[in-house]
Amino acid sequence: MLEYLITIILSISFCIFSEKKIIKPKHKRVAIFLSIMAVLIPCVLAGLREPGVGIDSGTYAYTDFMVAKRYNAFSTYYLHSAVKEILYPVLVYVSSRVTDSFFVLFFISQVLIIAPVYATLYLIKKRRPDFSMIISYAAFLFLYYNLSLSIIRQCMATSFVVLGYTIYKLNKKYKKSSIILFVLAVLSHSTAIVLILSIILLDWIINDQKKEIWKKMLIIAAIMVVVLNIQNIVLLAAKFLPSLMARYIDTFNTIDRSGLSNGDTLMKLVFFIMCLLGTKRDTGKNEMLLSSYTFIGAIGIIFQFVSIFSEYLIRISYYFQFFMIIPIGLVHTAFSKESKQWVKIGTVLLLFAYWYIVYVSWGWHGTVPFKFAAN
Repeated sequence: MLEYLITIILSISFCIFSEKKIIKPKHKRVAIFLSIMAVLIPCVLAGLREPGVGIDSGTYAYTDFMVAKRYNAFSTYYLHSAVKEILYPVLVYVSSRVTDSFFVLFFISQVLIIAPVYATLYLIKKRRPDFSMIISYAAFLFLYYNLSLSIIRQCMATSFVVLGYTIYKLNKKYKKSSIILFVLAVLSHSTAIVLILSIILLDWIINDQKKEIWKKMLIIAAIMVVVLNIQNIVLLAAKFLPSLMARYIDTFNTIDRSGLSNGDTLMKLVFFIMCLLGTKRDTGKNEMLLSSYTFIGAIGIIFQFVSIFSEYLIRISYYFQFFMIIPIGLVHTAFSKESKQWVKIGTVLLLFAYWYIVYVSWGWHGTVPFKFAAN
């Protein structure tokens, strides 16, 4: 526990100093240096961990690394890899050529998770001076850092999508960059296509003022019907593509139900309400609308509620809930100038309470206690 807490405090500290420099053009290099430090600190801790820290990483990450050490040719290793999305096998193979330890693999994987998140916050801060990078980054570290040590590939995919969507929202001239990031997301975890298609459709529904409200509601209802029946759809697809769908069927049989706790859902609802407070004044007059991030997060909360009908939805819900770390950085704007600092402190304390209850006390995702690798 102490290893995580020290790492999070140090990383947030560098973020605090970085945020003060970002909005000042002459301090750009200092801001970038401090930002790099804020990103690298939690990545180093991730690299130093034992493979068993994190339920998923203790399975496919460990297995694939050992398989990669056994075969010299990438093609031979890939045939025996448990992961078929190409990006992670490439990372595993390259890491296995560099060292016998897991440090390089875990370190690079974590950089690919945290760097896109931090870049997202950096870009938004430059556009929205009232946005608190500190709160949003603390939200990521307390809500998702431990989770990212377990479901590595899904968190990589989510980070790519969040950055790609943000770039698209900031400036549609850079659509190619967004597309590249979306492709990287799918190459990290194929289920990211669900998130990508959903946010494209949701963004169209939210921003298309010509579409009547009943048509929008009909589209949302249709999406929900498909998602609620995703397990049956996969089982049906397995009859025609058995080899491709086999691992998804296996996932349905071995799904981690820890995310279905009522306590977790209630705490996520509190954070969602905070996102609503932060974006209630987010009107067309602002340079960048963050209310869409709240809307996407709401879909994640709904998926968590209805995951009793389809267990795989708890994993899908993580994709959407991840977006809530952005608008929570505006919660202080809903309060008076005198109260803003206390609101920020209170928000960080709530985030810490979630981290302590879920990861430390309940032991979700198998990341506590932290164990250093033997070599």
